[in-house]
Amino acid sequence: MVALTDKTKRIVEVALANRIAANEVVDAIESDPASVALDGFTSGAGTITAADTILQGIEKLDGNVALSLVASKLVSYDSAASIGSGTTEVLIFTGLEATDTLLAATQVTAGGNATAIISIGALGAGTCTIEWTANPGSGAVIKLLVLKA
Repeated sequence: MVALTDKTKRIVEVALANRIAANEVVDAIESDPASVALDGFTSGAGTITAADTILQGIEKLDGNVALSLVASKLVSYDSAASIGSGTTEVLIFTGLEATDTLLAATQVTAGGNATAIISIGALGAGTCTIEWTANPGSGAVIKLLVLKA
């Protein structure tokens, strides 16, 4: 009987466990996987599949973590209803901070005059200036999507 080296035993074990030819496993475990250099790393989100290499899996995990960190900083705020004092009004957004980055704004409830927004001003601590095409009337509500600092 021929004695098998630990490396040969491992190739056969992996091949049998994965139902693939032993020669297809040799490159994958040629050396200690923990010591193999991961050249060409590029972060990118995605779903890890059985076809991915170790490097591709790490890249996807890194990208997924980065996306989840950004997603956890996305917050939306609804304004208090407008009072209809003119075409420009400073609305109250509880929790909004001057350091937030405005990503999007939309009017979720039209005021009594149903006019359109034409500009969004700078964010303040709990406030944002909104300009309409005409006096919106009372009751307009604006939703802001921001990225927290």
